Amino acid sequence: MYDGTNNKKLVVSTQYKTISGEDLDARNDMFIVKPQAAPASYKSLPKHVRIQAINGDYAAVNAKNQAIAVREGDLRADAYDNLDFIFWLDTAHYDNAAPYTYYITKGVKATEEVAASRLYMWNSVDSAAAKDANKELPYIYGTGANRVMFRTASIMAQDTLLVPTLDAAAKIDTVSVAAGKSADGLKHDVKAGVKNFQFSFEFASKDSENEYNIVCQNNNGKNYVHNINGVLAMGPKEDAVVVNVLNVSAEDEEATGNETITTDGVKVIASEGQVEITGAAGKKVVISNILGQPVANTVLTSDNATIAAPAGVVVVAVEGEAAVKAIVK
Repeated sequence: MYDGTNNKKLVVSTQYKTISGEDLDARNDMFIVKPQAAPASYKSLPKHVRIQAINGDYAAVNAKNQAIAVREGDLRADAYDNLDFIFWLDTAHYDNAAPYTYYITKGVKATEEVAASRLYMWNSVDSAAAKDANKELPYIYGTGANRVMFRTASIMAQDTLLVPTLDAAAKIDTVSVAAGKSADGLKHDVKAGVKNFQFSFEFASKDSENEYNIVCQNNNGKNYVHNINGVLAMGPKEDAVVVNVLNVSAEDEEATGNETITTDGVKVIASEGQVEITGAAGKKVVISNILGQPVANTVLTSDNATIAAPAGVVVVAVEGEAAVKAIVK
């Protein structure tokens, strides 16, 4: 007990029926209370995100399932699908003692099960070394940097993925932390390498806010994602790409391609370098890019108006109507 009148606590002995006072300082070693350190990496529950470098490039996936960096103007309907630059963060490890790690996968559609087989971000360092020995270089970029790839997989357990092989046999490997035999009755082979599918967003500097390096920590230590002429590849911390992790709204995931969008009589048609709007004479129209920056702001004088717009995802807001999204070629 503590009586509040001085720096003493009252000690009650039920055995000897006595009450005595002791200095608090003398017995203050029973508990040590320390403030909890702030996490050294990005912390989030599973969700959709965009990954944008501080120079404006966005992480995306090309037709060969290679990780690349592209500008907003490159996000054309004829080159990329909206889901190519939206990613799903799925928790791999969520422990205060270490950076929070994630499986970074190609965006999950609203109708798709999160646990379904899909493309997982992958550090190809092990395959790069094996193929390089055979003078085959599908995973190497430049003078030796191994590419960041996206590879089909599905989650079996927290640290275990089912990964189809890339050879002609087309088997399915069980990939976990270490090689061995499975714990189930089948006792099938388990390969090491799951850490090559796990990434964290670690603060780029101690003073940074929402500025991160993308890190893969495997048996070779920490590997950092770099942007080398638009190709994402692994390397040392020096010159690693610095990114922001951007939230994605539900409607953002449903950006429409070059089709006609109708809202209560007003039609919006995205085409080559422009947006056509019909049925909105006399109304104010604001067109913004993916970053929310206005690129056009005008009052329409015709029921069939054409407004120049940059290539990429745009948001078209017609006065009195719900804003819609479209992709301009």
